[in-house]
Amino acid sequence: MLEASLILRTIILLLALSGTVHLLANLLQNYDTLNPSYKAHFFKQQCLRPCLHLICALLLFWMEGPLTRWMGA
Repeated sequence: MLEASLILRTIILLLALSGTVHLLANLLQNYDTLNPSYKAHFFKQQCLRPCLHLICALLLFWMEGPLTRWMGA
């Protein structure tokens, strides 16, 4: 069961790290092109995919206990 928990925590860490780095890179690269009248478009183009990585990491973190028990069985 320790191995399953370690695998899940590694996946969670990698998802959170990749989402954070991707989000920061997108924001730092494109902050000067932000047009206030196109905020929704900017969010969809630059922030949505990294935010989905972070949401998936949070969901996995939240479901870690049941998933570890399922993987260990």
